[in-house]
Amino acid sequence: MSHFLFSQEIRQLRQTAEIVVLKTKKGGGMRLVIRLATKEDSSSILRVINQSYNPYKNLIPANCGFVTSIEEIIKIMKDESSSCWVAENNDSVIGVATGITIAPRAYHLKLLFIAEHAQRKGIASNLLSTYENSGKKKGYKLLTTNYQKWAPWSRNFYLKQGYKEYIEGDELDFPDLHETISFYRRIGKLNNDRKCFIWKKTC
Repeated sequence: MSHFLFSQEIRQLRQTAEIVVLKTKKGGGMRLVIRLATKEDSSSILRVINQSYNPYKNLIPANCGFVTSIEEIIKIMKDESSSCWVAENNDSVIGVATGITIAPRAYHLKLLFIAEHAQRKGIASNLLSTYENSGKKKGYKLLTTNYQKWAPWSRNFYLKQGYKEYIEGDELDFPDLHETISFYRRIGKLNNDRKCFIWKKTC
């Protein structure tokens, strides 16, 4: 069953959502609500994705293959293997994360974006934790994602969260990785000229 939910369920989702209070530099707290996304969130998710790139416009190469339309977002959410979460503050979406199945034992983080004004506040770490916990509950042995080569700070973020940059032969020490690496090789997306593959065991 798909995790795609319809707009009338947002209020109910907020009542059962994960609540996180993040400390701010001024000593206060930011109330963060993390819940499953709905169709109604699509335009807000696209806004967050676009805003997240604002500080890095001069670094982004052309034709990076970013999500650029509401239709693309809805397609991701409709995928039966996917789960999509949003982070809200004061009922406004400021972050998004999406997990999808790419191999029988692997759960892939396809999207993780934070609005420009909400970056560097711990929101990405909390959304990543939600995705990871979901993967563990579903029984996946492996968590995977990619980082863009033009954004080395994202590599540092994932390494701090316990991820490992793929090196040829890693699958020999962790057999569950073999099928995933083989899949990425077949589609030509294993450590190509734009992206690098990183991974983490769930236990």
